[in-house]
Amino acid sequence: MPHGSFFVRISNKGEEPVEKIGKLFSGVRAAIFDVDGTLIDSMPMWHEIDAVYAAQKGFVLTPQMTRELDTQHLADCARYFREKCGVQESEEEIVREIVALAAKGYAEDVPEVPGARALLAGMKRRGMHVALATASDLTALASALERLGLSGLIDAAESCDRIGAGKDRPDVYFRCAERFGARPEECVVFEDARYALRTARAAGFRTVAVLGSEEDLKEREALRALADLAVEDLRDLARKISEMKG
Repeated sequence: MPHGSFFVRISNKGEEPVEKIGKLFSGVRAAIFDVDGTLIDSMPMWHEIDAVYAAQKGFVLTPQMTRELDTQHLADCARYFREKCGVQESEEEIVREIVALAAKGYAEDVPEVPGARALLAGMKRRGMHVALATASDLTALASALERLGLSGLIDAAESCDRIGAGKDRPDVYFRCAERFGARPEECVVFEDARYALRTARAAGFRTVAVLGSEEDLKEREALRALADLAVEDLRDLARKISEMKG
């Protein structure tokens, strides 16, 4: 890849030298963030929504089905519910029903991933653009971003549904980069999912894996293998970026 590859494991002990972080972010013009599970802790809400929606329609999701839904944007989820689960409503109606279930959680409940606001603010201070690349509904997300004080730190936002392609394709990342006239190698993508990291990395973007507390050791190692940087605590990365020279 144009920027090379190296692995930095930031833990909450903050042991990695600032120089390694500086190498990754050298020349970066834009940071592109996934939202659910990366900036806001909404994945438990989404798993509950999937289960509630399935119950409303008279079926139960298996663990395998839940894993498959985790990798899909809203339109693909709607298609999945119709084709795999026999839901009769149109795909458009399914999307509306799912977004309605999510709206209250975004507006009232989901918390920030600790350190998210500090990290975005630090990047802005260093002159980086900040973009969102999400598989969720941007309108529903807006209430959470505003409530958590993140919206004023975001320069652009793109959704997979608006573009018409999930994160198994790099379209949403390319669109974010284009918003700032940046090349992929001038951008760093933050993701918490293997398939999304794989897509961004293959397209030439620098990558940061955001490790959640629920992943087992095997999953964490798989995420690290796809990223230039693996982060357990955004607060530590925010502090490291504030200490970078230049």
